[in-house]
Formats: sequence, structure tokens, C-alpha cells
Amino acid sequence: VGNLVGAEVAARRPDLAPRAAAAVVLVGGGGLVGGALSGHPLGIVGIGAMYAVVKTAIVLTDARMQEHAPDAVRATVASVRGFVTELLAIAAFGVVGALSAGVGLPVAVALMAVPLVVGAALTPGWLPPGAAGAPGVVRAAGGQSRGDRPGRSS
Repeated sequence: VGNLVGAEVAARRPDLAPRAAAAVVLVGGGGLVGGALSGHPLGIVGIGAMYAVVKTAIVLTDARMQEHAPDAVRATVASVRGFVTELLAIAAFGVVGALSAGVGLPVAVALMAVPLVVGAALTPGWLPPGAAGAPGVVRAAGGQSRGDRPGRSS
């Protein structure tokens, strides 16, 4: 459910400002910590919130990378980004597994909020603003999105 909600948020708000995206990621980190340490079955709601914000961030960064990457390297950059993302996910699972032996699973999962907080702190500096012509964004008269420019296809 979290992934579905996150993708929907990104689709409806492709113009989300970098500072707002950072705030959303911080909320997700809080949801992860709260959910993991709650000791209650409803703690899964906080973890689901984290999945929603991570999915929102992934969709936004993918779309903005596609918009800003030069045509000649776009596919390579997208492939490398996807590969590195998967490697980091596998590493995160390994870290949680290793930490859980010493500090317990709830604390190990909660510690995974640290990369979210670091990412949130970096987001305003590295996430470019959403394109004025992004799908779902109202454009000024005569505005052109990437797909509208003559000689370019989406």
C-alpha cells in the first residue's frame, strides 16, 4: 500500500519542491522509527508511511533525472542509477541482519532511518525543481514541456 500511495503522490505532485520533498522524506524516517520501535502491530502503519515517501522520492528523482539528463547518456545514467539503487537495497538488508543480532530487530530497522535523514538533508541541494511542463502541472499559456518542443519526442 505504501508503494502505491507514494507513486500516486508523485504522479499528482510532479512539481513538488525540493524542500517539500525533503520534508516528506523526514516524515517517512519518523514513521519508520516510530513504527519499528512501537512494539505494537499498528506500527506497520509507520513503516508503510516510510515506503510511501521512499516511493515518492524514487519516482520524483527518476522523472527529474530523465528530464535533465542529456539524450546521449540518459539510458546509461538510468541503468547505472537503477543498479546502484538495488545494490544499496541489498546492503541495507545485510546491515539490518547484522545489526539485529546485536541490538535486536526493532532497533536495527529504526536505524535505517539514518540514511533517510541524510537523504532528506541533501535533497534540497541536489533535487532539481520540477519541470513547469511536467504531467499534471498547469502551464502558463504557450509553455512547453519536454515532449512539446519541436523535434523532440517524449
